[in-house]
Amino acid sequence: MNTTYYIDAYRSAADRRKFQRFDINVPIRVQTLSGKKRGEKFFLKTHYLSAGGTLRKSDTILREGAQIRVKIFLRFVGLVTDTIPTGLAIISLIGDVLRTSADGTAINFREDYEVSFYRDNRTQEERPSTLRTTWVESH
Repeated sequence: MNTTYYIDAYRSAADRRKFQRFDINVPIRVQTLSGKKRGEKFFLKTHYLSAGGTLRKSDTILREGAQIRVKIFLRFVGLVTDTIPTGLAIISLIGDVLRTSADGTAINFREDYEVSFYRDNRTQEERPSTLRTTWVESH
């Protein structure tokens, strides 16, 4: 009787992934929750994004094992309504830095998260024609 054994080390990273990964560049705001830089906030862009985490390329160095708060800013045309004129969804979550290398920084998302929407209660005449970047930077 022939038996075949599979060893995870020989499977590709894509085969071992729990969630599908997308090559997408979206803005995220990161706040460090541990270490010497605790409380520091900065903005990055994702390189890959999945339901389980992100890989980002940046010169900003995050320590492996660091706990961080992440806000992901996603704009959807289908979300545009009178009260959400920007179609901007904000996903807030806690993550952990898995590794930092020349390829970038891998961040693992924890399972609990919160989704909110940028609501604008101003009248149509009071609203600017576009959402300014300063809004994203202030949240």
